Amino acid sequence: MSAGQQKRQRPRRRNKRPPLTVIVWLGAIVVAGGLFGLRGEQTAFKGVARTVLFEVSPNASGTVARVTVDLYDRVEAGEIVAMLNAEQVAAKLATAEARLGELRADLDSAQDTLVRGIGPNQLDWRSDLRRFEIDTEKRRLDALELEVRIETDQVERQRLATQLNRLRALHEGGYIATEELDNAELLHERVSTRIRKNEKLRIDLQETLVVAEERLTKFEDNLARDEDQTSLLGPWKAAIDVQKHKIEEVRTARAGLVLRAPVSGQVTQVRLRPGSGVTSGETVVTISQDTVTEVIAYLPESEPFSAERDSRVLLSRSHTPWDTTETEILRASPHIERLPKRLWNNPVLPEYGRPFIVASVPSLGLLPGEQVSIRFLP
Repeated sequence: MSAGQQKRQRPRRRNKRPPLTVIVWLGAIVVAGGLFGLRGEQTAFKGVARTVLFEVSPNASGTVARVTVDLYDRVEAGEIVAMLNAEQVAAKLATAEARLGELRADLDSAQDTLVRGIGPNQLDWRSDLRRFEIDTEKRRLDALELEVRIETDQVERQRLATQLNRLRALHEGGYIATEELDNAELLHERVSTRIRKNEKLRIDLQETLVVAEERLTKFEDNLARDEDQTSLLGPWKAAIDVQKHKIEEVRTARAGLVLRAPVSGQVTQVRLRPGSGVTSGETVVTISQDTVTEVIAYLPESEPFSAERDSRVLLSRSHTPWDTTETEILRASPHIERLPKRLWNNPVLPEYGRPFIVASVPSLGLLPGEQVSIRFLP
């Protein structure tokens, strides 16, 4: 047998490599299984940590006299953040004081006629009744006039306090002399001393007014029930009551000149500056609480997950997704909304989803506005 015949008779080796089609299908199955396993394990959704914002606004229109905070300043609850100009309040107080003076002059000039009575009723029991009534109304006038003086000084003290704080800052920077600061402190202390004295006098006047009212009530109770107790002081009493209510309104307006921080936190916005006009309810300063109170996340329209209340989820920071903390869903929106632009995968393609709120976890130390990740538990 020739060499050529032996070569032709040699058995052929079988190709043990699987067909290319089988390899492709196996690869597809592995990839699909891996993706399905990842999807079934956890799907991450984007969210943003939120806190409560408080808007500080006046209860009346006016002009901003001073803003005592700057952007991102730390403030404590009750701290003054801004003050309004006191000119309108001062004008109302001056008007109230003038009106009370007119009432006192009218009452003094009519006192003799009121006490004697009119016609056949002169010098009878009515003279005593009217004497007690006049004494009571004069005590009320005294008390109201003192209230006006105290309120006027309160407005002045607020103005001086604002000026004093500004001068102290200038003095610390070496821009003004110590003498100028001392003079401002002296003026502020004088007004404060006058207020303290008048507040003590107010207590004394209130006691005398109570005595006068009790004396009048006792006299009226001792009169016969069929006696005509019609008072001639009706117009004065009504006018004094009107002024009393006006003074209460001025007191409320004076308190509203000082805007204070409702909570401790940081200033996130200063919208108005000194000299700006402001209307009632208009925001002057916005304050953010220190802690994150909740997280808002979004379910894309195409996702099968359901954001049910009390459902357990995993919360983590976007830059540390492995560090998760379990929390729960508080509530969910019934509508589809547009996501914040910062959460879009493509900055030119808007995305939409269903918002839901997740309880914050203090241990994560989230910052307001920080981006987070939410994963549903299987």
